[in-house]
Amino acid sequence: MKPKVGIFSLSCCEGCENTISEYPKELLGVVANVELVELRLLEDEPLVFGDWDVAFVEGSAITKVNYQLLQKIRKRSKVLVTLGNCSEFGGIHKMKNYRGKEKLVKDIYKYSKTIENPDIKDMEDLVKVDYNIPGCPINGEEFLRVAHDLIAGRIPYIPQRPVCYECQRRGYPCLLMQGKPCLGPIILGGCNAICLQSRMPCQGCRGFYEGANFDSLFKILKSQVGQKRLEEITEIFGIKDRLNKIMNHEA
Repeated sequence: MKPKVGIFSLSCCEGCENTISEYPKELLGVVANVELVELRLLEDEPLVFGDWDVAFVEGSAITKVNYQLLQKIRKRSKVLVTLGNCSEFGGIHKMKNYRGKEKLVKDIYKYSKTIENPDIKDMEDLVKVDYNIPGCPINGEEFLRVAHDLIAGRIPYIPQRPVCYECQRRGYPCLLMQGKPCLGPIILGGCNAICLQSRMPCQGCRGFYEGANFDSLFKILKSQVGQKRLEEITEIFGIKDRLNKIMNHEA
């Protein structure tokens, strides 16, 4: 029997699913070897719950409905994989945790008391997560490699090297040396340094790579932009909480 695979969406822009669709031939090659039971961008049918070998989950659990769906997916899946920054870290949704969520909801919604407004959490703090595919959006080629490995029963691996590795290979100028607050030295590569190509500093959507030297980079960044601005940067893609966990563990 073919493995059953589902790609599910919580609260998100579905940018990661759109990225996957940029590789139609490769995606069809994967689909040919599995029973794809859920991919909202390709069907209009309502979700029918079953059991899945691999579940990819995109988006944040912002509402009770999101959380209940996530719990059901986890219960019925052998392997659960986060798909993108919103799923792994809470994404830009998590910024409200740091900026006063009660005030923000009143500023945005006329009838704010009817709006669910929980703290946004990393997926691993809500359910057991087996693997993460990082990025905002994800790298479509990376997704296909991980999907192939999981379907074949292999443990997927993402090379643990920083964004700086890819930036230097492409000959982009170092923004950190120009005095710009770039997180490239501590962030997991695999994005092809796409932000650096546009002269935009890395803000950390892919999370940290194993063995990153935080102390060295933060000493530089604090002297450049100060502690407050540094914290604001780590809040953009929700990596501040994970950073605090790592730093507290090392301490």
